[in-house]
Amino acid sequence: MGCHASSAGHSGGEGAWLTRSGCWDWGTSGAEWPAASSTADGRSPGTTCPRRRASTPAAWACGSPARHASSPRGDDGVLDAMPAGAVLIETSTIDPHTMEQVGREAQGRGVRALDVTLSGEPPQAAQGQLVFMVGGDEALLDSSRPLLETLSRTIHHTGGGIGTAKTVKLVNNLMSLSNIAAAAEAFVLGVKCGMEPQRLFDILSTSGGRSAHFIHDWPGVLQGDYRPGFKTSLAAKDIGLILDLAAQERYAAVVAPVIARLYGEAVAVGSGEEHFTSLVKLFESRAGISVQPARDVASARP
Repeated sequence: MGCHASSAGHSGGEGAWLTRSGCWDWGTSGAEWPAASSTADGRSPGTTCPRRRASTPAAWACGSPARHASSPRGDDGVLDAMPAGAVLIETSTIDPHTMEQVGREAQGRGVRALDVTLSGEPPQAAQGQLVFMVGGDEALLDSSRPLLETLSRTIHHTGGGIGTAKTVKLVNNLMSLSNIAAAAEAFVLGVKCGMEPQRLFDILSTSGGRSAHFIHDWPGVLQGDYRPGFKTSLAAKDIGLILDLAAQERYAAVVAPVIARLYGEAVAVGSGEEHFTSLVKLFESRAGISVQPARDVASARP
């Protein structure tokens, strides 16, 4: 497994790493990383954390006593390059059993590991408003809080076991992806029946069926804005991990396979690089309508 980076909100691709001495990255531009909370070196809220560039994961691993990485295994040299006593903050969305193996490998090298997962997207990261789920030693978590709080408003300890944060992240993502799939089908049905889209959103966003993603992300759907925060391709990847986890635990998931099929279809028709709410396009296509208010709602009924 190669070593790769994660963006602030989700794993995948190249990105930045927050350390006690600044932000490190490899393979990316030297942009500034906004931080809404006080940083570990005492900068005030709203200041930025300058990025520092490293040409390889191994070079990055030598740069600071605390490292934030995704998938730090393989031949790229991250764990091998980390000195004994260093702290690895692992934030990728992977299956819990893989994370357990990473933890064991880190321990064998004298590296202390925290299993960290994130809830939120890049805008929340920029505002220091992510939610962190953290598995591992509680004392290590406490000593790492100043670093984590540069990006997070809420930090939950999922327990002392490495892998517990990955479990929570995957079940959370099953809920999130299911919520959006149900919202897409329901919303298209409502518009198909003649409801004006903005009025329907205003009502549903205060009613019992709402979810955090519906409230935050559906205004973009109404504007036809599917610029990626969390991509549909990543949604499909995560639901695959959820199915794998269920199979490993011999748990006969019922809803997850349906959700996996839907996001797989969305990727197949070209929405993989769009925001995962673009799933609504599947339902629009089947209904022969658009949910954007600018369209002629009178044509919703055949």
